[in-house]
Amino acid sequence: MGFWLFGAEGESSQNWKTILRELWDRGVRKVEVFISDDLPGIEEAIREVFPNAKWQLCVVHAVRDALAKVRKANREAMTQDLKRIYRADTLEQAHEALEAFKRVWAQKYPKIVAKWTQKSYALLEFLNHPKAIRP
Repeated sequence: MGFWLFGAEGESSQNWKTILRELWDRGVRKVEVFISDDLPGIEEAIREVFPNAKWQLCVVHAVRDALAKVRKANREAMTQDLKRIYRADTLEQAHEALEAFKRVWAQKYPKIVAKWTQKSYALLEFLNHPKAIRP
């Protein structure tokens, strides 16, 4: 839909708003869901320009980011616990898996657990949509 380069100011809420407003000006009126990484300012910009749109964090990138910060000895176990969250069939099951994840990993990896907990609404947004379109 477009190609933008950020200058020295980098990614910011204002830059994302400018891009989203440009899409609006070009005729985009309705977006069901935005899927992105946790880019600085993107959530705020989406809420302002397309307030009815949902925001889904890219689960693949969230998992990679988490596992990059985990000791090699813990990676396989954490991978399995994360899979229980994002492969859940329902939002309720995902939240149960997230609670189990917190119990297991909060002491060892508090920042990872905090991010998954605080951003669970965006990491699990896809569960509010039909199974056929989730992948």
